[in-house]
Amino acid sequence: MHYNPIETRIVAKFNVTNTSIATQIIGYPSVNQFSEIEIDGIVQPSVTTTYTFNSTGEHIIKYTLVDPTRIGDYAFYNCSTLKKITIPNSITLIGNNAFDTCRILNDIILPDNITAIGGYAFQNCYELTSINIPSKV
Repeated sequence: MHYNPIETRIVAKFNVTNTSIATQIIGYPSVNQFSEIEIDGIVQPSVTTTYTFNSTGEHIIKYTLVDPTRIGDYAFYNCSTLKKITIPNSITLIGNNAFDTCRILNDIILPDNITAIGGYAFQNCYELTSINIPSKV
């Protein structure tokens, strides 16, 4: 089955405050969940867990999923500067600890197609004060 990459990409905003330390952009060991990442409009030559930004402020990262129906376990674990994330409609499952320790995550949009959310998916997301869980979950 062929999927349109636009429909299967996760779009995230990171709030970078320090350019001397690499920012975690994918939860270890979740690199194999993504086939491509685009940072601030530039497709990266390889998928990696960290990235060193050259400026502070908000940066947009787009992730193309290998399996466009799921965000696997620990996908964004400890991405502590992840602020906002939009999940595509193709996603039906969010794995265990997927967003665990995304400390400043305060905005997440879950599509209506989600049917399962794993344990501790939003643990230690201190800024996330509310979330709309689809009725199918």
